Amino acid sequence: MKKITRFFIVSILTLTVAALSCCGAKKTETVTEKNLPVRLNLGQATFTEGEWKERFDDNAAWIKHLDPDRLLYWYRHYGGAGNADGVKPYPDWESGRLWYGITMGHYLSACAMYYGVTGEEWYKERVFETVDELEKCQKPNGLLFAMEEERFDMLEEGKNINEAGPAFYYIHKTLAGLIDAYEYCENQKALYIAQKLAEWVYDRTKKMDENGTRLNVLAVEYGGITEPLYALYDLTGNEKYIAAARFFTENGIKRFWVNGTDNLFLVHANTTIPKAIGFVRAYMEGEGEDYLKAAEFFWQTVIDKYTYANGGVSGGEVFNRLYLSAIVKDGNPSETCTVYNMIKLSKYLYEITDDVKYIDYIERALLNGIMGSIDEDGCKTYYQNMYPDARKVFNPYDGGFWCCVGTGMENFPLAPSALFYERKNGLDIN
Repeated sequence: MKKITRFFIVSILTLTVAALSCCGAKKTETVTEKNLPVRLNLGQATFTEGEWKERFDDNAAWIKHLDPDRLLYWYRHYGGAGNADGVKPYPDWESGRLWYGITMGHYLSACAMYYGVTGEEWYKERVFETVDELEKCQKPNGLLFAMEEERFDMLEEGKNINEAGPAFYYIHKTLAGLIDAYEYCENQKALYIAQKLAEWVYDRTKKMDENGTRLNVLAVEYGGITEPLYALYDLTGNEKYIAAARFFTENGIKRFWVNGTDNLFLVHANTTIPKAIGFVRAYMEGEGEDYLKAAEFFWQTVIDKYTYANGGVSGGEVFNRLYLSAIVKDGNPSETCTVYNMIKLSKYLYEITDDVKYIDYIERALLNGIMGSIDEDGCKTYYQNMYPDARKVFNPYDGGFWCCVGTGMENFPLAPSALFYERKNGLDIN
């Protein structure tokens, strides 16, 4: 991207945009005196024609095809609400064989985001109906979870962690969906449910801090749970939420990155990128310049050593030397979730630093990674293999429900807001 006053739109996208009313989206932040870029709210820009519009619509059609009762199955099962006769969960990752229930949070976010972009009432109605059903599944202690509560005991004890799975990662996605329902659809009940769930997280993590089991929990993927916790703190001012976010903030990793040490080789990529996002959010909450410095080092290291031409990272889900995974057919390079999270991290860093390298990465990742992650039926890739004569594999129309299917739902309503940034004296167009 060029600096402001020289704006370009990549012609091969045949992309045009139109200014819209906010459609229930977030309120615009005040542009700072420093004239830093501020991302447009959902609804202030959208695609009107071209290939991006087609992919945007393909994704929307697939979301509308989904049955929320099937996505709610495990929440109702473990939350005590019960399922109607004949309702079955979706197959594969949602089948109940190991970890399940992750898709609902993404679905709620995607519906809320599509309402934010389009103002179409169908999405808002679906959000409100889904939030009403989730309320019935929330336990009196505040937990809203599509699996057994005992999984958190396993994490705390450091036992059977493969069975326990990334339980807090799933809490992250549920919290994020509820907050999006509140912010884009003004659903007050969603905020209330999210607060109760965050209170449960605070109570649970406070106990772990006190009994010394924190490191057992942090050893297992917990997603970007700090981000919605910081968001709830911003919305409510409740100090418990920022305390819970600090529980998941790994200062040991921060010290590596602040000191310029690359400790990423063979580390799980999509576990680690959200940690850097959490560091940026910690910096934004006034936790210290070191958090920003750590995130900047992490980003640059990933770009220099571990990033493919499509903007994705990882081989077999870990940070790998590119030649090891790109040319091996079983290497599973470039998990699509990593593109989603690297774009999110880049947005934050661009808005804070005004460094054009971040928006350049977003352009590359959107065009080569996100655009290439969906087919005409709205199905998504997990990996994007790049070995010679590679073929893309998309999720079955009623199956898969991999993590990348979930983030894939969000990628397309979020894309317009990644292309335009407002300033005090103008507009940046990527």
